[in-house]
Amino acid sequence: MKKLIFVFAILCLCFGGTVGAKEVCKYGEGDLFFDNSEQIMIETLTGQPANGLSCISYRKKFKGCFDRLQYKGGKLEGIARFSGGGDETEVPYKDNKIEGVARVFSQSRLIWEMPYENSKAEGTAKFYYESGKLKGEYQYRNDQREGIARNYYESGELFSEILYEGDKIEGVAKFFYNHGKLKEEIPYKDGKTEGYHNFYTKDGKPLCKILYGDDKTLSGTCADGRALTNAELSNFEKGFKISCGSDSIENYNKTRRNKRPALPCDR
Repeated sequence: MKKLIFVFAILCLCFGGTVGAKEVCKYGEGDLFFDNSEQIMIETLTGQPANGLSCISYRKKFKGCFDRLQYKGGKLEGIARFSGGGDETEVPYKDNKIEGVARVFSQSRLIWEMPYENSKAEGTAKFYYESGKLKGEYQYRNDQREGIARNYYESGELFSEILYEGDKIEGVAKFFYNHGKLKEEIPYKDGKTEGYHNFYTKDGKPLCKILYGDDKTLSGTCADGRALTNAELSNFEKGFKISCGSDSIENYNKTRRNKRPALPCDR
């Protein structure tokens, strides 16, 4: 992640002087500059390392993003807060590196949290519905997805299980109906779909299978033996529903390859 300290723009806004009651904004426009050789923030007037709270507004360039950064000896230290687009982000820093759990809130509701060590994602990231219920959990190791990722319906039932190796999907990803039965199986190799993508009806019977090679659809067959036409495969690839017997299937495959969320206001 790019360091959140390179650009300083306009206006010191303190919201009555604080994020918390005891925080006082010390730095604003032009008060600091970044020393590339030392990798620290320097006071423009004194030439000394920054110590204290900086309040920065990026309303023109970053669409209302507002940052509150705490410095100690010129380095980011403590909780940095970023606002923009209705979201509020808290990022814990220690000695200029992200250390601890970063959290994003939307209208004061926690929507995701990500643990960091030495500025790299490490541990279990969790995502939440607006209701506060768990939406998904992903395992990270050395800033990459590693291990089983699970997503859930808001009711709590399992929606999917996906294995990641080296930040790429590997093996058979499984998707479920909200009553627990298997809905889809999608085979992956090195992050690409390879093999038969199997669909099942709500009562567990085979519905359709589509053959992939190097992440591209090659052929498809409905459970009644009818082969899918090239036009149907093309529509499926584009995300349109296609019919198989009295049921239909839809390609959510590519949209399900969830990317790691970036911290809001990343530069």
